[in-house]
Amino acid sequence: MPVIETNGINIYYETKGSGSPLMLINGWGGNLDSWSSRMVGLLAEKHHVIMMDNRGTGRSDKPDIPYTMDMMAADTRGVLEALGIEKAHIMGFSMGGAITQELVLNFPERVQSIALISTWPKFNNYAKTVYENLKKLRVTSKPEDFMELLQLSDT
Repeated sequence: MPVIETNGINIYYETKGSGSPLMLINGWGGNLDSWSSRMVGLLAEKHHVIMMDNRGTGRSDKPDIPYTMDMMAADTRGVLEALGIEKAHIMGFSMGGAITQELVLNFPERVQSIALISTWPKFNNYAKTVYENLKKLRVTSKPEDFMELLQLSDT
């Protein structure tokens, strides 16, 4: 099981492909399996794709403390550093986009470029309401139903 110890916790990660480094950062409640295998396969044709389970999700440690975007940006930096990657393209989805923005602000030397997908620049009242509703759904839904609700699609 590939894990990297950073910031006092173990972060699970996987890599695919070769080429320029591309870090994929998940949204809230998802793990690296949330990324479409087809999309990852296409990206891996030209990039060294790095995916990780954010703290509190998947196979990464789940410390019983409040998490911040700064913490998760530091975790991401720690994974890149441990893998010997000086700079990477970063793609963040939803909360992963918020983590990406913190990564750019806190560790700009690690970032080649960013792609922000379905995210926000500020955690305003609307975002807080959405997040609170998602927390309720996560408790009352089966995991596979919750992931389907998070990733609504017309296909």
